[in-house]
Amino acid sequence: MRVVVRTSSSNAKMHGLGLCLLLCISAVLGELFAVGDLESDGFDTIVFVSNLTGTKSGEFDPIVQALNSYALINAPTGPLDRDYDDSRRIYEAARAGTRKAVKLGFRSPLLVLGQLASAPEDAVWMQGIYPQLNAIMGALTALYTPLEIREAFPERATKYDKLGVYKPARDVLKIAWAMEEGRGVARDICGSDPERMSAYRIVEYLEQVFENDSQVSMKAERVDPIKYPFCAAVNRAAKGVERHDGRIVTMEYQGSGTPQETLLFTGKGITFDTGGANIKTHNYMQGMHRDKCGAAAVAGFFKTLSMLKPRSLKVMGFMAFVRNSPGADAYIPDEILTSLAGRRVRVVNTDAEGRVVLTDMLYYAKEAALKESNPHIFSIATLTGHARTTYLDYPAVMDNGPARKINAASSLKNAGDKISDMVEISTIRREDYEITNGQSEYEDLMQSYHKGTSDYGRGHQLAAAFLLRASGLDEVSCRLFKASYLFAHSSLQSIGMCFRSK
Repeated sequence: MRVVVRTSSSNAKMHGLGLCLLLCISAVLGELFAVGDLESDGFDTIVFVSNLTGTKSGEFDPIVQALNSYALINAPTGPLDRDYDDSRRIYEAARAGTRKAVKLGFRSPLLVLGQLASAPEDAVWMQGIYPQLNAIMGALTALYTPLEIREAFPERATKYDKLGVYKPARDVLKIAWAMEEGRGVARDICGSDPERMSAYRIVEYLEQVFENDSQVSMKAERVDPIKYPFCAAVNRAAKGVERHDGRIVTMEYQGSGTPQETLLFTGKGITFDTGGANIKTHNYMQGMHRDKCGAAAVAGFFKTLSMLKPRSLKVMGFMAFVRNSPGADAYIPDEILTSLAGRRVRVVNTDAEGRVVLTDMLYYAKEAALKESNPHIFSIATLTGHARTTYLDYPAVMDNGPARKINAASSLKNAGDKISDMVEISTIRREDYEITNGQSEYEDLMQSYHKGTSDYGRGHQLAAAFLLRASGLDEVSCRLFKASYLFAHSSLQSIGMCFRSK
């Protein structure tokens, strides 16, 4: 990222006592500008986001009076004071307005956030930079071009030349651009088809993304059955096809200064999920290239870290990019696998492969956490259909005991409420642990419920309990009060992860 502060050209109008300052954050595609004058040249349309009801006279009068002009796009938020209104009203209005600008052929929109008259002043998403941040993130979402389109049609690589933001708050452009760069990495990995983003090609992509980054280190390796026994089981059928063979990716960010906190992320990266031996039927296989969204989100987060460079923070990532294929070598129900924590696990359903590969990742995250300062472990996955059945497109977030004591899930929920990326809090109960108990002396744990977790009343909580037990995290969490385990089920269409087509 390159940040340049410069004065506007001679064509720009005087504004107040100074010249219009342009903050240009340059990337490979498009530019993001801060604009202090509504009459600045260089922009071909204005996207005006506001709650028009109750608009008072003032600096936006010229826009309000000229909304019928072809060069002005009105993007109303609608009411903001109902019980169910939230930050997404701003985000979605900016996204819709910017998409309209793109559809009409404009290449340089100026985003203006007007009055939000009916918004409750005490709402968390109305504080500080958040109204502007939501508007900018919504606009940038509309301007994203999928990786495969960029590669196949270079002339369509970008939908815009520059995006202007009227009077942005301090640092909001820097934060928004870093977040969008991270979301772009996540979308590129998660949204691309299973051949373009097979495991080895994901590694190639990430090596390019972080090639010149001095604060993010990355290591990629093949799936060693001794080092990663559960990942190797899922990878068995795909291993015989070179382009489908899995990879384990670990990443680390080290901020300047002594780390005061360590975040450890594990991500499920199933490059394509056929269900394995328990093959998916009735068209349920379609869309399973997005079963890698969890690991994609972890990788994207490292891109955001590399741009914002938070101090005194260490972040570690453990991602399993594996394909769940059928075949003679596929792992099958009734197999007993022994986890790195020494737990004997009977496979019940090969389509519950996400918790299998995450078990290895969580084990290594747990071992690393024992050596770090103030560690917090997060697991991110598109893990169960039950989570979607329960919460639709909202990710489900669950704490273990130590995390609940510091309100980790609540903190994540509050953060999501501010930036249009909501989550729902779920709870792991004793029944969720009990249902994973082995049913004979052969095994310690059952990998899934015999009817499938989607059909079980507490399917997504069961999966979280299994992960805690199979990885051995349940034993150390009582000793590590500050080693919080937070599990986020991320739905396939989470705003911050996958690009919505609607």
